[in-house]
Amino acid sequence: LPLKEVPEASTQNLLRPVPYLASERAAYLRNLANRTAAALNQEVLPMLNRVEISNKFGPPAAVRPKNDTLHVVAWNAARGKDWEILFDFVEDPDILILNEMDWGMARSGNTHTTRKMQEQRACMNYVYGVEFLELTNGNVQEINATIGLTNDVGYHGNAVLSKWPIVEAKIVRLHQLYDHLYKAKADRMDAGERRLGGRMALFAITDLGNGRRLLIISAHGHGGAKKQDLESDAQVLCKEINGYSNVSGFFIGGDMSGNLVWKLMQLCGTFALEKTNNYRGRRAVPTWRVDCPNGGPPRARFERGDWLLARGNLTILNTTVQTIHPYRKTPDGKYECVSDHSIISLRARLSP
Repeated sequence: LPLKEVPEASTQNLLRPVPYLASERAAYLRNLANRTAAALNQEVLPMLNRVEISNKFGPPAAVRPKNDTLHVVAWNAARGKDWEILFDFVEDPDILILNEMDWGMARSGNTHTTRKMQEQRACMNYVYGVEFLELTNGNVQEINATIGLTNDVGYHGNAVLSKWPIVEAKIVRLHQLYDHLYKAKADRMDAGERRLGGRMALFAITDLGNGRRLLIISAHGHGGAKKQDLESDAQVLCKEINGYSNVSGFFIGGDMSGNLVWKLMQLCGTFALEKTNNYRGRRAVPTWRVDCPNGGPPRARFERGDWLLARGNLTILNTTVQTIHPYRKTPDGKYECVSDHSIISLRARLSP
Protein backbone atom coordinates (compact mmCIF):
# COMPACT_ATOMS: atom_id res chain seq x y z
CA LEU A 1 0.00 0.00 0.00
CA PRO A 2 1.22 3.56 -0.63
CA LEU A 3 2.73 5.25 2.37
CA LYS A 4 0.87 8.10 3.97
CA GLU A 5 1.83 11.39 2.35
CA VAL A 6 3.17 13.84 4.90
CA PRO A 7 4.13 17.53 4.76
CA GLU A 8 7.66 18.18 3.61
CA ALA A 9 10.12 19.63 6.10
CA SER A 10 13.65 20.16 4.90
CA THR A 11 15.73 23.25 5.41
CA GLN A 12 17.90 22.11 2.54
CA ASN A 13 15.00 22.71 0.17
CA LEU A 14 15.49 26.41 0.77
CA LEU A 15 18.54 25.94 -1.45
CA ARG A 16 17.14 23.62 -4.10
CA PRO A 17 18.38 24.14 -7.69
CA VAL A 18 16.44 26.76 -9.64
CA PRO A 19 16.06 26.30 -13.41
CA TYR A 20 17.82 28.72 -15.72
CA LEU A 21 15.75 30.67 -18.21
CA ALA A 22 15.84 29.50 -21.82
CA SER A 23 17.48 32.82 -22.76
CA GLU A 24 20.23 32.25 -20.17
CA ARG A 25 20.93 28.75 -21.49
CA ALA A 26 21.03 30.08 -25.05
CA ALA A 27 23.50 32.77 -24.00
CA TYR A 28 25.80 30.18 -22.42
CA LEU A 29 25.69 28.20 -25.66
CA ARG A 30 26.41 31.19 -27.93
CA ASN A 31 29.09 32.52 -25.58
CA LEU A 32 29.50 35.78 -27.51
CA ALA A 33 32.12 37.00 -25.05
CA ASN A 34 34.22 33.91 -25.77
CA ARG A 35 34.57 33.05 -22.08
CA THR A 36 36.42 29.89 -21.13
CA ALA A 37 34.52 26.75 -20.19
CA ALA A 38 36.06 27.03 -16.71
CA ALA A 39 34.71 30.57 -16.29
CA LEU A 40 31.22 29.52 -17.38
CA ASN A 41 31.26 26.63 -14.94
CA GLN A 42 32.43 28.81 -12.08
CA GLU A 43 29.32 30.89 -12.69
CA VAL A 44 26.78 28.04 -12.77
CA LEU A 45 28.21 25.47 -10.34
CA PRO A 46 26.95 27.22 -7.17
CA MET A 47 23.45 26.60 -8.51
CA LEU A 48 24.15 23.12 -9.89
CA ASN A 49 25.66 22.04 -6.57
CA ARG A 50 22.37 22.51 -4.77
CA VAL A 51 20.17 19.47 -4.13
CA GLU A 52 16.41 18.99 -4.23
CA ILE A 53 14.94 16.91 -1.39
CA SER A 54 11.33 15.73 -1.36
CA ASN A 55 10.21 14.00 1.85
CA LYS A 56 6.57 13.53 0.95
CA PHE A 57 6.18 9.97 2.16
CA GLY A 58 6.61 8.54 5.61
CA PRO A 59 8.25 9.66 8.84
CA PRO A 60 10.89 7.30 10.31
CA ALA A 61 8.30 5.11 12.10
CA ALA A 62 5.97 4.80 9.10
CA VAL A 63 7.68 1.82 7.52
CA ARG A 64 10.21 -0.61 8.93
CA PRO A 65 12.41 -2.91 6.85
CA LYS A 66 10.76 -6.30 6.48
CA ASN A 67 12.69 -8.72 8.69
CA ASP A 68 15.34 -5.98 8.92
CA THR A 69 16.09 -6.61 5.24
CA LEU A 70 16.58 -3.90 2.63
CA HIS A 71 16.00 -4.25 -1.09
CA VAL A 72 18.54 -2.01 -2.83
CA VAL A 73 18.43 -1.34 -6.58
CA ALA A 74 20.80 0.65 -8.83
CA TRP A 75 20.20 1.62 -12.46
CA ASN A 76 21.47 4.02 -15.07
CA ALA A 77 18.03 4.85 -16.44
CA ALA A 78 19.27 6.48 -19.66
CA ARG A 79 17.47 9.86 -19.35
CA GLY A 80 14.70 8.39 -17.17
CA LYS A 81 12.22 8.44 -20.03
CA ASP A 82 11.19 4.84 -19.43
CA TRP A 83 11.47 4.83 -15.64
CA GLU A 84 8.24 2.84 -15.21
CA ILE A 85 9.85 -0.25 -16.78
CA LEU A 86 11.96 -0.61 -13.63
CA PHE A 87 8.95 -1.80 -11.65
CA ASP A 88 8.29 -4.60 -14.13
CA PHE A 89 11.60 -6.16 -13.11
CA VAL A 90 12.08 -5.34 -9.42
CA GLU A 91 9.48 -5.78 -6.70
CA ASP A 92 9.02 -3.40 -3.79
CA PRO A 93 12.45 -1.70 -3.65
CA ASP A 94 13.40 0.09 -0.43
CA ILE A 95 16.28 2.12 -1.86
CA LEU A 96 16.73 3.23 -5.49
CA ILE A 97 20.05 4.55 -6.79
CA LEU A 98 19.60 6.18 -10.19
CA ASN A 99 21.82 7.78 -12.83
CA GLU A 100 20.91 9.89 -15.86
CA MET A 101 17.55 11.23 -14.71
CA ASP A 102 16.26 14.20 -16.72
CA TRP A 103 14.46 17.26 -15.44
CA GLY A 104 12.82 19.31 -18.16
CA MET A 105 14.48 17.79 -21.22
CA ALA A 106 12.57 17.57 -24.52
CA ARG A 107 13.96 14.07 -25.17
CA SER A 108 12.15 12.72 -22.09
CA GLY A 109 8.91 14.66 -22.43
CA ASN A 110 10.00 17.78 -20.52
CA THR A 111 9.11 16.18 -17.19
CA HIS A 112 10.91 15.86 -13.88
CA THR A 113 11.46 12.13 -14.27
CA THR A 114 12.44 11.51 -10.63
CA ARG A 115 9.46 13.42 -9.27
CA LYS A 116 7.15 11.64 -11.71
CA MET A 117 8.49 8.28 -10.53
CA GLN A 118 7.93 9.32 -6.91
CA GLU A 119 4.38 10.51 -7.39
CA GLN A 120 3.04 7.99 -9.90
CA ARG A 121 4.59 4.73 -8.76
CA ALA A 122 7.33 4.65 -6.17
CA CYS A 123 5.71 6.53 -3.24
CA MET A 124 9.21 7.13 -1.91
CA ASN A 125 11.18 10.16 -0.78
CA TYR A 126 13.91 11.43 -3.07
CA VAL A 127 16.90 13.65 -3.45
CA TYR A 128 17.92 14.87 -6.87
CA GLY A 129 21.28 16.36 -7.84
CA VAL A 130 22.19 18.08 -11.10
CA GLU A 131 25.09 16.59 -13.02
CA PHE A 132 24.78 18.75 -16.14
CA LEU A 133 23.06 21.84 -17.40
CA GLU A 134 22.34 20.68 -20.94
CA LEU A 135 22.71 23.45 -23.53
CA THR A 136 21.35 21.38 -26.44
CA ASN A 137 18.61 18.76 -26.70
CA GLY A 138 21.21 16.03 -26.18
CA ASN A 139 23.21 13.91 -28.60
CA VAL A 140 22.70 13.98 -32.36
CA GLN A 141 20.03 11.28 -32.30
CA GLU A 142 18.11 13.08 -29.56
CA ILE A 143 18.45 16.44 -31.31
CA ASN A 144 17.04 14.97 -34.53
CA ALA A 145 14.17 13.36 -32.61
CA THR A 146 13.16 16.65 -30.94
CA ILE A 147 13.33 19.11 -33.84
CA GLY A 148 11.09 22.07 -33.06
CA LEU A 149 11.07 21.33 -29.32
CA THR A 150 13.01 23.08 -26.56
CA ASN A 151 14.09 22.04 -23.09
CA ASP A 152 11.95 23.53 -20.35
CA VAL A 153 14.73 23.20 -17.76
CA GLY A 154 17.72 21.35 -19.20
CA TYR A 155 18.90 19.47 -16.09
CA HIS A 156 20.34 15.95 -16.12
CA GLY A 157 21.51 14.20 -12.96
CA ASN A 158 21.49 11.53 -10.29
CA ALA A 159 18.85 10.58 -7.75
CA VAL A 160 18.37 8.53 -4.60
CA LEU A 161 14.92 7.37 -3.54
CA SER A 162 14.14 5.88 -0.13
CA LYS A 163 11.09 4.68 1.77
CA TRP A 164 12.46 6.65 4.71
CA PRO A 165 13.15 10.37 5.08
CA ILE A 166 16.28 11.79 3.52
CA VAL A 167 17.75 14.00 6.21
CA GLU A 168 20.93 15.22 4.57
CA ALA A 169 22.38 15.34 1.06
CA LYS A 170 25.21 16.88 -0.91
CA ILE A 171 27.00 16.65 -4.25
CA VAL A 172 30.66 15.66 -4.53
CA ARG A 173 32.13 16.50 -7.94
CA LEU A 174 34.62 14.19 -9.65
CA HIS A 175 37.59 15.36 -11.70
CA GLN A 176 36.56 18.14 -14.05
CA LEU A 177 36.53 17.98 -17.84
CA TYR A 178 35.05 21.41 -18.49
CA ASP A 179 36.54 21.97 -21.95
CA HIS A 180 35.58 18.54 -23.26
CA LEU A 181 32.03 18.72 -21.96
CA TYR A 182 31.38 22.23 -23.28
CA LYS A 183 32.94 22.08 -26.72
CA ALA A 184 31.18 20.78 -29.82
CA LYS A 185 32.09 17.17 -30.59
CA ALA A 186 31.83 15.02 -33.68
CA ASP A 187 31.95 11.32 -34.49
CA ARG A 188 31.43 10.24 -30.88
CA MET A 189 28.57 8.86 -28.80
CA ASP A 190 28.23 12.31 -27.22
CA ALA A 191 28.32 14.27 -30.49
CA GLY A 192 25.81 17.11 -30.27
CA GLU A 193 26.05 17.46 -26.49
CA ARG A 194 27.16 20.80 -25.04
CA ARG A 195 27.21 20.80 -21.25
CA LEU A 196 28.11 22.74 -18.14
CA GLY A 197 28.70 20.94 -14.85
CA GLY A 198 30.42 17.62 -14.42
CA ARG A 199 30.31 14.01 -13.30
CA MET A 200 29.53 13.61 -9.64
CA ALA A 201 28.38 11.50 -6.72
CA LEU A 202 25.16 12.35 -4.89
CA PHE A 203 25.48 11.61 -1.14
CA ALA A 204 22.28 11.09 0.87
CA ILE A 205 21.58 10.01 4.44
CA THR A 206 18.29 8.21 5.02
CA ASP A 207 16.90 7.75 8.53
CA LEU A 208 15.50 4.25 9.18
CA GLY A 209 14.49 5.07 12.75
CA ASN A 210 15.72 3.62 16.04
CA GLY A 211 19.00 5.46 15.64
CA ARG A 212 19.87 3.74 12.36
CA ARG A 213 20.94 5.80 9.41
CA LEU A 214 22.39 4.72 6.08
CA LEU A 215 24.56 6.65 3.66
CA ILE A 216 23.38 6.08 0.08
CA ILE A 217 25.50 7.32 -2.82
CA SER A 218 24.54 7.58 -6.49
CA ALA A 219 27.78 7.86 -8.45
CA HIS A 220 28.27 8.47 -12.16
CA GLY A 221 31.91 8.29 -13.14
CA HIS A 222 33.77 9.30 -16.25
CA GLY A 223 33.95 6.65 -18.96
CA GLY A 224 37.31 6.15 -20.65
CA ALA A 225 39.16 8.42 -18.22
CA LYS A 226 42.80 8.01 -17.28
CA LYS A 227 43.53 5.53 -14.52
CA GLN A 228 45.19 8.15 -12.31
CA ASP A 229 42.17 10.45 -12.58
CA LEU A 230 39.77 7.66 -11.65
CA GLU A 231 41.92 6.67 -8.69
CA SER A 232 41.98 10.31 -7.62
CA ASP A 233 38.18 10.32 -7.79
CA ALA A 234 38.14 7.24 -5.54
CA GLN A 235 40.32 9.03 -3.01
CA VAL A 236 37.95 12.01 -2.99
CA LEU A 237 34.91 9.78 -2.52
CA CYS A 238 36.46 7.65 0.23
CA LYS A 239 37.62 10.69 2.15
CA GLU A 240 34.05 11.98 2.05
CA ILE A 241 32.57 8.59 3.00
CA ASN A 242 34.89 8.17 5.96
CA GLY A 243 33.77 11.54 7.29
CA TYR A 244 30.34 10.06 8.13
CA SER A 245 30.65 8.53 11.59
CA ASN A 246 26.95 8.46 12.45
CA VAL A 247 25.78 5.87 9.91
CA SER A 248 25.31 2.11 10.20
CA GLY A 249 26.77 1.55 6.76
CA PHE A 250 26.72 2.72 3.19
CA PHE A 251 25.82 1.66 -0.32
CA ILE A 252 27.38 3.27 -3.37
CA GLY A 253 26.01 2.36 -6.78
CA GLY A 254 25.99 3.56 -10.33
CA ASP A 255 27.70 3.73 -13.67
CA MET A 256 31.41 3.56 -12.83
CA SER A 257 34.50 2.21 -14.55
CA GLY A 258 36.47 -0.66 -13.12
CA ASN A 259 39.54 1.37 -12.12
CA LEU A 260 37.38 3.65 -9.98
CA VAL A 261 35.52 0.72 -8.41
CA TRP A 262 38.59 -1.33 -7.57
CA LYS A 263 40.25 1.66 -5.91
CA LEU A 264 37.05 2.39 -3.97
CA MET A 265 37.01 -1.17 -2.66
CA GLN A 266 40.66 -0.90 -1.64
CA LEU A 267 40.50 2.52 0.02
CA CYS A 268 37.02 2.31 1.58
CA GLY A 269 37.25 -1.28 2.76
CA THR A 270 33.99 -2.36 1.14
CA PHE A 271 32.80 -5.92 0.94
CA ALA A 272 34.39 -7.96 -1.84
CA LEU A 273 32.85 -7.10 -5.20
CA GLU A 274 31.66 -10.70 -5.57
CA LYS A 275 29.39 -10.15 -2.55
CA THR A 276 27.37 -7.34 -4.16
CA ASN A 277 27.79 -8.00 -7.90
CA ASN A 278 27.27 -11.01 -10.14
CA TYR A 279 30.34 -12.91 -11.32
CA ARG A 280 30.84 -15.87 -13.64
CA GLY A 281 34.00 -17.43 -12.38
CA ARG A 282 36.50 -14.57 -12.05
CA ARG A 283 34.74 -12.29 -14.54
CA ALA A 284 32.06 -9.80 -13.55
CA VAL A 285 28.79 -10.27 -15.44
CA PRO A 286 28.54 -7.47 -18.06
CA THR A 287 26.00 -4.68 -17.61
CA TRP A 288 26.95 -2.54 -20.63
CA ARG A 289 26.20 -2.11 -23.44
CA VAL A 290 22.70 -3.61 -23.38
CA ASP A 291 20.95 -3.99 -26.72
CA CYS A 292 18.21 -6.09 -28.31
CA PRO A 293 19.70 -7.26 -31.63
CA ASN A 294 17.07 -7.63 -34.36
CA GLY A 295 14.31 -7.44 -31.78
CA GLY A 296 15.71 -10.40 -29.88
CA PRO A 297 16.21 -10.79 -26.12
CA PRO A 298 18.47 -8.20 -24.45
CA ARG A 299 22.15 -8.81 -23.93
CA ALA A 300 25.03 -6.85 -22.41
CA ARG A 301 27.81 -6.85 -24.98
CA PHE A 302 30.97 -5.48 -23.42
CA GLU A 303 31.77 -5.15 -19.73
CA ARG A 304 30.45 -4.50 -16.25
CA GLY A 305 30.01 -0.76 -16.23
CA ASP A 306 27.57 -0.63 -13.30
CA TRP A 307 28.32 -1.63 -9.72
CA LEU A 308 27.00 -1.79 -6.17
CA LEU A 309 29.42 -1.60 -3.25
CA ALA A 310 28.64 -1.71 0.46
CA ARG A 311 30.19 -1.56 3.91
CA GLY A 312 28.95 -1.57 7.47
CA ASN A 313 26.63 -3.47 9.80
CA LEU A 314 25.07 -5.35 6.92
CA THR A 315 24.87 -8.91 5.67
CA ILE A 316 24.50 -9.24 1.91
CA LEU A 317 22.11 -12.06 1.00
CA ASN A 318 24.20 -13.53 -1.79
CA THR A 319 21.42 -15.46 -3.51
CA THR A 320 19.48 -12.22 -4.04
CA VAL A 321 22.14 -10.43 -6.12
CA GLN A 322 20.82 -9.95 -9.66
CA THR A 323 21.87 -8.36 -12.94
CA ILE A 324 18.76 -7.61 -14.99
CA HIS A 325 18.51 -6.40 -18.60
CA PRO A 326 15.25 -4.39 -18.78
CA TYR A 327 13.07 -4.33 -21.88
CA ARG A 328 9.52 -3.94 -23.15
CA LYS A 329 7.69 -6.07 -25.69
CA THR A 330 6.39 -4.45 -28.88
CA PRO A 331 2.92 -5.32 -30.25
CA ASP A 332 4.51 -7.73 -32.72
CA GLY A 333 6.30 -9.59 -29.92
CA LYS A 334 9.80 -8.16 -30.37
CA TYR A 335 12.05 -7.03 -27.57
CA GLU A 336 12.81 -3.31 -27.21
CA CYS A 337 15.61 -2.23 -24.90
CA VAL A 338 14.92 0.84 -22.73
CA SER A 339 18.44 1.52 -21.45
CA ASP A 340 21.94 0.53 -22.49
CA HIS A 341 22.65 -0.37 -18.85
CA SER A 342 21.48 -3.25 -16.66
CA ILE A 343 19.64 -3.03 -13.36
CA ILE A 344 21.50 -4.28 -10.27
CA SER A 345 19.42 -5.59 -7.40
CA LEU A 346 20.27 -7.13 -4.03
CA ARG A 347 18.93 -7.59 -0.52
CA ALA A 348 20.89 -6.93 2.66
CA ARG A 349 20.05 -7.71 6.26
CA LEU A 350 20.67 -5.00 8.84
CA SER A 351 22.58 -6.08 11.93
CA PRO A 352 20.98 -5.32 15.33
